[in-house]
Amino acid sequence: MAAPAELQAALDLLRGLRERHGIDVVTTAQAARSAPAQAAALALRHLLPADLIWHIEGHEVLARLASGDVLVLGLDPSPRVNGRAVREGRLRRATIDEGSARAVFELAAALWSNPKFLPEIEPIGTLMPPPSDALAVPRGMEFVSAMARSDRPLPKVVDEVPTPGWLAPGLLGLAGPRRQAFERTVWNALRFLLLHELGHVCLGHLELGARKQRYRMIEELRIRDGAAPPKAGGLTDEARRALEIEADGFAAARLFGEAHERDASTGLQAGMLSATASALLGAALVPIIFHAMQVFSETPEPLSTHPPLWFRADAMMRAAMPGAGTGALLDAPLRHWAANDALQRPLAAAGHTHPLLGQWLGPVIDGGLDGPARRVLAEARFARDGLLRGRLRVQQQVVPSRGP
Repeated sequence: MAAPAELQAALDLLRGLRERHGIDVVTTAQAARSAPAQAAALALRHLLPADLIWHIEGHEVLARLASGDVLVLGLDPSPRVNGRAVREGRLRRATIDEGSARAVFELAAALWSNPKFLPEIEPIGTLMPPPSDALAVPRGMEFVSAMARSDRPLPKVVDEVPTPGWLAPGLLGLAGPRRQAFERTVWNALRFLLLHELGHVCLGHLELGARKQRYRMIEELRIRDGAAPPKAGGLTDEARRALEIEADGFAAARLFGEAHERDASTGLQAGMLSATASALLGAALVPIIFHAMQVFSETPEPLSTHPPLWFRADAMMRAAMPGAGTGALLDAPLRHWAANDALQRPLAAAGHTHPLLGQWLGPVIDGGLDGPARRVLAEARFARDGLLRGRLRVQQQVVPSRGP
């Protein structure tokens, strides 16, 4: 536990950052208004060991890193579907927006309230008939689509975007093991989001290319402002993709490491997903939602600062396989993709709920991505190594198309 003076100094630093950069904090009362925010708040409080937590203020959790820097995990009351890692002085802040929590919650609810999605997990008798495949927007992505497509200014709060009419009856129909599976999917997706942002902090990404800057931010997605995420510290797009792959690896190692241990100790329960399959489904929702934001906004080119959806989902599939270990994605050899019905089935079932999801997830479900995945990794390793050597700290520099 921090001494009172030390804790007060950390709080003063945090409040100064909030004031200078317009960062709000979600209060307990605010989070109580929505189930997605409540779920995110719960995930926040269980992401770190209890003995590392200094203080909880609203829905920000303060801890101290081994370096002595202050770490803050938080939920921002923004409707954006976004996350960010921020550095200012000795403060490190990793946060997700409430819009991200809502997007995860509604997509998971849409999957599990569809009786055609993994019907072996019961009960399904109280669920509504599945929506028509003719819907232009998959059920569960109405909020994401509204945020990406609208020409209006961004709303100030999440609740200004109407809740889809199917959500309340859909949630009422979820019971027993199926309700538990929905809650675990949300929990795993939120943990993956938070662990990814924490990865940017713990892997030193906020220091790369910005050694003379007091303030530094890596932001995940910026669609509605007519620009890609800011070039954090002058990093090139190639370097940003490398850092995003590393952050995914950090999150996957922890999420699936815990799931593998749980499966080994408890075994597979009849009529339930394994802990690993549940973690994979939750983690896969994150790149699916970011990809949907890009598609619905009609962005003409793939988001250049992040690896493509197929690569991120494929990397998660490989990390979820038994015996995958906890090696970093960029530094470990590419693990051979092997068919595993228990892990593929949830993603395949999600792909069958709507043609768009089937199109996006098809390459991952089918496998055979070793060659393309190796190329993405090779480019990312080259960019990361160049960044560490100081060659890519200026945006104008060009990365060769292939390594040495």
